[in-house]
This record gives sequence, structure tokens and C-alpha cells, in this order.
Amino acid sequence: MALEILEDNSTSALQNPTHTYITSGTYTVSLTATNAYGSSTATKTNYITINLPTSPIANGAITTSGSITLTASGNGTLYWFHSATTGTSLGTGTSYTTPVLTKTDTFYVESVIPHTASSVGMAAKTTNGGYYTSTGVNGENL
Repeated sequence: MALEILEDNSTSALQNPTHTYITSGTYTVSLTATNAYGSSTATKTNYITINLPTSPIANGAITTSGSITLTASGNGTLYWFHSATTGTSLGTGTSYTTPVLTKTDTFYVESVIPHTASSVGMAAKTTNGGYYTSTGVNGENL
């Protein structure tokens, strides 16, 4: 099985493919299932619409103890990090107070808005073609 996002030419050969959208837009997707009897492709034109939130805006103010209180505004839940791409969250909310700083440091804030998961595929075994039998939830990763 392969999932292809036609607008950005990304593909996956995983059994349970997912895709992370990094830009807003409307996307056409194509799913190809292949086995010993051949292959079948289903394409959905303009099927997924992604509206990413605006980035949070952050400011900082030095405290008398040598730490900095950072504040941010944005949509959803705000998470504070030391790294732009990896790491454990330092905290959540519209403000974060650093420990006492002894050197120049960088902090990042991320806005997370939960989305509704979408199940895919036919749920009934009585139809022609493939069907969906998992009890898990499938959805788009954003």
C-alpha cells in the first residue's frame, strides 16, 4: 500500500501511512494497494484541506533574580521548549519563567490545536474491494 500526496510528491510504503502537512492548502491524495493479484489506486481530488494556525508571538522580560519571564499569545495550547525540533516540553501556558540564566539561551513556543481524527476505508466486509476492520483511530498528523 502506498499513500501519495500529489501536491508535494511525498509517498509512503507503510501499511498504515500518515502524512504531516507543513503548509496550508487543499490536497489531492492517492492510495494504491498492491498484492499478488495486482494493484488498485483510489484518488481523491481536493480531498484534504489544511488551515494551519498562525505562529504564536512571544516576548520576554528580565526579572530581578536573573531569569526571564517569557509570555506568548496564540491559538490552542502553548508549549515551551529548549529546541525547535526535539525535546520535552518545559511547560504549557501563556507564560514561562526560565531558571536563573548564566549564559545566552534560546527558547521556543509552539501552538497546538487538536483536530478531529478521520477514519478511512469501507467499514463493511460485504462490499467489493477493501474494508476497514481496525478498532483503532486513524487520522491525519498535523
